[in-house]
Amino acid sequence: MKRVLLVAVLLGCGGARNTPERLGDEAWHRGQWAVATAQYRLEGNIPRLLAKRADAALLGGELMGAAMLYRQLGAADPTRTGEAAAGLVRVAEVAQRVGDVHAVAACIAGLAEVAPGWPLGRLALRLPPDAPWDPSLVSAIGPAGLASAGGGERWLLALGRGYRAAKRCPEAIAALETLRRRERGPAADTAGAELASCQLTVGLAALGAGRPGEADFWLLQAATADPLGASGRRALVALGDARLAEGDLAGANLLWQQVLTAPVSPDSITVMALERLRDPGVFGSKSDSSVVPGRP
Repeated sequence: MKRVLLVAVLLGCGGARNTPERLGDEAWHRGQWAVATAQYRLEGNIPRLLAKRADAALLGGELMGAAMLYRQLGAADPTRTGEAAAGLVRVAEVAQRVGDVHAVAACIAGLAEVAPGWPLGRLALRLPPDAPWDPSLVSAIGPAGLASAGGGERWLLALGRGYRAAKRCPEAIAALETLRRRERGPAADTAGAELASCQLTVGLAALGAGRPGEADFWLLQAATADPLGASGRRALVALGDARLAEGDLAGANLLWQQVLTAPVSPDSITVMALERLRDPGVFGSKSDSSVVPGRP
């Protein structure tokens, strides 16, 4: 009986030595970061092991994975948010050195979640203005982060683009209008196209919601901001629709004609205007030859 108990104890001890965490620690000491991470993962998302996995991922160069794990750590254990934030900063520093813009962006978004008071401006400076400004990143940086990063024109453009991607057009419009007031040149032209896209979105939403006055305002703004671009010309088509709904056939005709005569290559928006002008239900069957210019 004693012999059986001794064997059981020895087997139990051997089992303890071979737990995934112990095997992960051994792999860690050998510098086998991927093996260590895989072993720790087998134990689940215990905060202690999330921290080990994050550290191993960082040491192994898995920067996006490390950022995700530090973010998970902060969410899983509120007492370790400082550790998670410090880890995210370390990942961002490494990512900046190796030029991994996506990882820097992920770290900024993670810091905003686990440590909302963390100053993000210096990290934001490490992102180029054409970085992948996904919605969560824009929400993370916001105007305060923009200001601490210098508040320059390139950041206003990036912020406006990000808000537009996040479907937050009122904030995008504010940033892009500020840029256009400050800047004259290529940046202002780019901002005009981005601005018109958001103004068109707001105008179409107002038109669909039965607010014609508001729709007119935003659609006219879009047509002015980017008169030859897709958004500006689409706004003219929508304004024509609004005039038609009010019974103003001449006004609708004039707006759709503007789209057709714009000095740009014909596209789907040209076709939209052409279909309206050729619709017998709008101008009658004789309208085809009288109001539509001779285009193929």
